[in-house]
Amino acid sequence: MESVGFIYLDSNSLFANGRRKANFRLQLDRGERRYYTDSVLYLEAPFGIETKAFDRISHQGPLLNIYKARLFIDDSLYYETEYDHYDYAETKMVDLCYDYYPAVADKNYHHLLFNPAGKYFSGSKSQIPAEGIFSEDRGNFIGLHSARIEVYDAAGNKSDAEFSFFCGPPGNLFEYEKISDTVFYLIPVSDARELGIKEVAVYTASGNSGWRRLPANLIEVRKGGGFRITLPAGKKPLRAFRVVADGFSRWRKEELYISQSPIAAEKYQLSYELSDNGIPFNVSAAMPFMPAPKIVIQYADGYSKVVECRAVTPSKFAAFYRNPEIGTAIIGFGLIDQFGNPANIKEVYIALAGKSKETMIFPDEGEFQVTFQEENFYAPTYVEVSKGSGWFPMEANIVGDVYSVEPEIIPLAEPVTVSFISKDSALKKDVGLCHIAGESGWNWMKSKNENGRVSVKSGFLGTFALLKDDEAPSLKRVSPQNQKTIQNGFPEISCFITDDLSGIEDDNDITILLDGRWLIPEYDPETTVLKTFPDKKLAKGKHTLEITAQDRAGNKKTVKSEFFVGSK
Repeated sequence: MESVGFIYLDSNSLFANGRRKANFRLQLDRGERRYYTDSVLYLEAPFGIETKAFDRISHQGPLLNIYKARLFIDDSLYYETEYDHYDYAETKMVDLCYDYYPAVADKNYHHLLFNPAGKYFSGSKSQIPAEGIFSEDRGNFIGLHSARIEVYDAAGNKSDAEFSFFCGPPGNLFEYEKISDTVFYLIPVSDARELGIKEVAVYTASGNSGWRRLPANLIEVRKGGGFRITLPAGKKPLRAFRVVADGFSRWRKEELYISQSPIAAEKYQLSYELSDNGIPFNVSAAMPFMPAPKIVIQYADGYSKVVECRAVTPSKFAAFYRNPEIGTAIIGFGLIDQFGNPANIKEVYIALAGKSKETMIFPDEGEFQVTFQEENFYAPTYVEVSKGSGWFPMEANIVGDVYSVEPEIIPLAEPVTVSFISKDSALKKDVGLCHIAGESGWNWMKSKNENGRVSVKSGFLGTFALLKDDEAPSLKRVSPQNQKTIQNGFPEISCFITDDLSGIEDDNDITILLDGRWLIPEYDPETTVLKTFPDKKLAKGKHTLEITAQDRAGNKKTVKSEFFVGSK
């Protein structure tokens, strides 16, 4: 067992670093033969637990999957999953048994110990109605909890991991009240009074200096559970302070407070991505300790939603948004500063795919189209369509514009339909719909061409474009070679066939004629080797070999060879 992780599953919560996930590496206690972690994570919203574990038959053997995992919380069985047998209809559920993005992007496999939306794998069983998700609905959410994960191999060998976590109320633990330039109070929110706060450390920042920890004698505990903070007298006013609260049960929570005077000109930069079934935002400020801006999400029907940012570092903020109840497309993101002034505006086109029976996206008046149906997704998912920008391989072959459909790495229950309308009146056979396949460049997809529209069923999202392929395949190192003499009456007939774009679909696109007789071609697209043998022993004398290959775009190339058996 390598690690245990926590994933927030609500619509807005973030950890102190601005992310939705927190992972802790497990340590091994060899004496007690158990795994453990000393960290006690503070959690404030519904979450699920995951673990990274594998099995070996021998010490140096290959990494194999585990057979079964069980999660216990407060000594009660909470969730279990068993990889034993399953119905053929459940094959795609493997997508939802793991944390999908790290599994696909980095081959980093974390087993989910809860059921994400859309999962119905019969081997996974939640012992509670919440599908393994730990939330306020349990009734005893607030407080310290113990947990244990058991993993088994198929032979019954078991490993245990033990850890604890602490659940508290959402938001900051304290309200900040300024009394004077040198005194302020930290007043605990009502729900925080029973959390068992042991002590707090306060770090202040003034001017352009870094963080400085206040001496303990300047932090006075008040009867109500709060703290009175006295600042040393100085010429520079307090710009911000950071509070690190420690609980008696070993949890820790950090909070950043911005307290500087308002700035008339505030500059921020907004970035976002689509992940974790929502929209994580990152905001950077032009200078440290600027007040937190707010994010405005604009929908196509005129509705707008304001999202609060939380300070992650002195100059960076983060937010997360998800609302699966609104099916209208999102058309813009904006920032507003503390005065209500717009600070940064981005035009976007993001649809909640899988919400309705059919969602059609038509950027650029219909040149590019993606058709989503409800059954394409395990659960409603944000999908963005935009024109691609920057450099792309084989730019000279691209016909029209490049389009991006994000997020690229996402589990699809069924293929989506992607299509283009060519700017020409009719698409020629040598123009095909292609997808960027990582570092290997464009992948020519098997498509339909009807009345100037070319479409494909795609099992993945990403970057798409129409590309023209007017180059014939390359046939090299033909054997037997032209004008060569061989002694074997059953020579291996071979050559290397490559194509830079559309590729060779199958053996039916290759013809081998030996002395006018057709031979069965055997083509391996991975090694690009074509080979076969004569259907009967060749007589002594001259023989003619003709090999023709056609790529998916219809381009043909023929090579001929005259060789001799015995002697010329």
